[in-house]
Amino acid sequence: MNLLGRRVDNPSNMFSSFSLILTGECNFSCSYCYQEKDGLFLDPAAVEKAIDFFFPRFDKECSILFYGGEPLLAKDTIKSTLHAVKAKVRRQRKNIQYSISTNGSLLDDDTLRLFDKNRFTVLLSFDGRAQEKGRKKGSFPIVSGALERLLDRPRIELLTNSVFTPETVADLSASIRDIVERGVRDAQISFTNHRPWGRDALARLGAELSDLRGFLLAFCRKTGRVPVANFRASTEPGVFGCRAGEDRMALSPDGRLWGCHLFYDFHKKMKSPATARYCFGDLDSFITHDQRTYPRILARYADLRMDYFHTPGKFCGLCRDVHDCVVCPVDAAFASGIIGRIMPVDCGIRKIVRKEKQRLWKDLESCGIHPGRAGA
Repeated sequence: MNLLGRRVDNPSNMFSSFSLILTGECNFSCSYCYQEKDGLFLDPAAVEKAIDFFFPRFDKECSILFYGGEPLLAKDTIKSTLHAVKAKVRRQRKNIQYSISTNGSLLDDDTLRLFDKNRFTVLLSFDGRAQEKGRKKGSFPIVSGALERLLDRPRIELLTNSVFTPETVADLSASIRDIVERGVRDAQISFTNHRPWGRDALARLGAELSDLRGFLLAFCRKTGRVPVANFRASTEPGVFGCRAGEDRMALSPDGRLWGCHLFYDFHKKMKSPATARYCFGDLDSFITHDQRTYPRILARYADLRMDYFHTPGKFCGLCRDVHDCVVCPVDAAFASGIIGRIMPVDCGIRKIVRKEKQRLWKDLESCGIHPGRAGA
């Protein structure tokens, strides 16, 4: 038994990703953002200590993820982290990949060179034509320009995430089409769940996704790819289970460890003992007592499975679509207040998305087009 214990479905207990939540601060104030600014910044010394302890427990292929707030507000910590990891890689041969989630507003030439040199994956938060309806006024040309500069760097893998609300859903299809036509190969669509989606908004969502489906069908005929993640077929059939804590870990700005960054964000917002139970403790105590702490806390994550989740009126395990539905239990909790409880708006939105995805794949098959299951 190694220091981190064992689980049946991950007997090696090696981590495939390690997240550094550099700060809760952000230079944007997006209307739909659930994060709370707290003025905290992750201590670079704590990062180095975490790398020293966890590096032997990193899988041979492991990703280090930089989150915020806006993580580029702590660019010096990113640089010192890269330096610390490279020193480890020289002694222990592992393929460490780097990812960052950013609003793109601080993407200067020095940062681009840093990302290019280290082959970063960049998740750019960009809402397309809806950008200035929910994000910072005047940000569209800045972030649009950042997208173009990232596309000019082929060593940087670019992904986009676009968030839509009931007020901006009418911009969905045109926004995603624009992003794809500009050359983005991997676009993600997200939806805010802490605002009410009325019947009209949901109907418009269906119409927008239907229109986007037509575009994607034509796009796939030409390229053989499905560039929007929400429309790709599942590559892992079966009931979804959250792997937080098991194959991933996150270090928060206050020096504590969580199964993923969302648990920290949710706890900061709710300040509830029910979410504190998912914390592995502060870094120093974990290093000292991990053999006892890790298995005990990890057991609390075991119930984060799709068939254990529920809406106010039904257990998800009783739903016929449970094998084709993926809901992050913490993301849903920002609306419901309870981890694993899914509000009807989440369920309704996913049904609409699933319907259009199934129609796209039926259309592709009828045309004799068979892209890879992921479709990327």
